[in-house]
This record gives sequence, C-alpha cells and structure tokens, in this order.
Amino acid sequence: MESKRIVEPLSWLPFKVQKSLDSVLKSAYLCSPLMKTLLAKIKECNVLFLLIGSALFFAGCSSNPSPGDAKQAVQNQINQDAQGRIKLIEFHKTNGQLAEINAVKVYSLEFEADIEFTTECKWITGIAGSEMGFRTSQLPDKPLGALAQFAADDGMPGSIVKQGQQVKISGVIRFEKKENGWSVDGIELNHATPLSSITPANHGASPVVTTSHTEKSRAYLINAARG
Repeated sequence: MESKRIVEPLSWLPFKVQKSLDSVLKSAYLCSPLMKTLLAKIKECNVLFLLIGSALFFAGCSSNPSPGDAKQAVQNQINQDAQGRIKLIEFHKTNGQLAEINAVKVYSLEFEADIEFTTECKWITGIAGSEMGFRTSQLPDKPLGALAQFAADDGMPGSIVKQGQQVKISGVIRFEKKENGWSVDGIELNHATPLSSITPANHGASPVVTTSHTEKSRAYLINAARG
C-alpha cells in the first residue's frame, strides 16, 4: 500500500524543504498520534516564522523616513542653530516624494511646524527671506549708531522678534539613503507666517519675512538629476 503524506506541503516552499519535511513526517507515520501531531505543529511554526521574517524584510526595504524622523531632524537643526532661542511646538508632515538621483535614493518630506521664540532676538532670515532657517542672534544691550546698525543689518539681515512670538513655518527636508539607513541631507524653509495669537502689530515686533523657495527646490532636484 502506497504511503500517504501526513501533512501536505505548501507549494511555495523550496523543493528541498518540502522533501525534507515530507521525509520526516513519513518516518513518523507509524509513530504515536502525539508524535505525528507534534511534527505537524513544528512544520506549521516553521511556515509562520518564514512568513513573519519575509514581512519584516520587505517592510524594512520599502520604508521611507517617518514623520517622527522628520520632526527629530528639525529639532536637531533648531538645537544646532537657534542657541536656545527657538522652541518647536508642533510638527506635521504634509507630503512626501521618493526619487532616485544618480543611483542614490532621495526622499523629500514636506512639513508644517509651529515655533516659538523664547527670548527677544533677531531671527536671521537673509534678504527677503533668502536665508530663512533657525539661526538667531542676541540683540545689543544698547542701541547702535546708524553706521553700526547698517553694518549689522548688512552682515546678518533678519527680523526682530519678541519673546513668546509664535510663527508657522513650512519647508522641505531632504533625506538620502545610505547603507545604514536614511540620513538628513538638508532642511529648507520656504514660508513663515506669524500666528494670530501674537502679532507684530500689538507686540512691537518687526514683520516676519515670508518667501517661497518652491522653484529653487525644483531647480535643485533637476540640476542634481542632470549631474
């Protein structure tokens, strides 16, 4: 009489794995029911581990930088540039795009965030917001003369902000894929708007410069793609 299989193998398993499992099960055909059940359970567990491992592997390969990664990148930049004068209040991802430039995977994550200035200072934004970021400078203890003020403004153009002033900003974080994962390649702010709770009009602060770097960002990606 032809021996039958105790548990039919899954067709998607490699042939050698199927053959090995069937051989073990056939040798246990005359064993006790308990042994046959145990062997069948072992086979089921192996299949489960294979499925879980495959899912984790493909999830790791296809994952992009998370909103948490982006928020931490902005926080790190604030810690580096603001000298303790800016506090990150809220952060939201608004969009994202995966691309490949010169065989390198890059991910552009667009975001909006609310920041608050913890002390009165100068927010260095450049001319018309051309250098908008998180850099700040301390205000002089005494008013500067006309010539000294002109020199200071020419070297570090920006806006005077009051303590507690809140601003909504938006921008793009560029990530680059490396062997150990995603790394931050740059952060660019393209818009800033004072929040209604604290405005320059009722607190004596200078208007916050707003600008758009959308075309600049697109040009960066195009030029990088062209090499």
